[in-house]
Amino acid sequence: RIDSILPFATDCVIKPEQANADSSITYSFTVSEELFQNPQLVLGEDPELFSGEEGGPAISGGGQTYAYLGTPAQVSGTGAQVGALLTDLAGNKSQGAVCEVEVLVDVQTPVIGESPSLWTEPVVVTSEGETILALGHEDLLKVEFTITDTQGLGSEEPDVVLATATEALPLEQTAKTQVEQGFKYEYLLTGDKASQSDNQGSWPVRVQTGDQAGNITVVESL
Repeated sequence: RIDSILPFATDCVIKPEQANADSSITYSFTVSEELFQNPQLVLGEDPELFSGEEGGPAISGGGQTYAYLGTPAQVSGTGAQVGALLTDLAGNKSQGAVCEVEVLVDVQTPVIGESPSLWTEPVVVTSEGETILALGHEDLLKVEFTITDTQGLGSEEPDVVLATATEALPLEQTAKTQVEQGFKYEYLLTGDKASQSDNQGSWPVRVQTGDQAGNITVVESL
């Protein structure tokens, strides 16, 4: 049997397209015929930077689909070009499945301002002249904070709640303005909603936000 056909690969995929520091990057492709040995990966100028399971690729699809694992550090920057050197049973060699795919790596968690600002309306002042946060049935609780994400992938809308002993009462977003590298938010909770259940006591306001790469930041403020 004479085989002069060079092996080639199709269905090249790199996932996820947005990764954080804890992500595993998967690079997979399907080859056109049985190979003499596992494909040799090339990432840019560096060969075999993706290890795969137990030092090699995970193989499926009747021995013709290969999947390799890597880390965000191996594809850091704006993108990755991954190729594979293929050798079939007859010794024909070719470079196949060159992936030119953007893999955006974001290891920076969104930053919530030093501490969310809280105040109630009307303002409550004790007999000693001290301003306190007290939320009555007809009062308003307002929370203001900023979120920045220096990596530029953008933050998801924050989740803001009054974390009582029995439930997490969601606050309503009432304002959002753009600031340098992020946004400034204002959230509101009315006293009638807080008093619908047994919420007597002193409770924190919890602000949680995440970015598109899956990095999450949570802060609490009394």
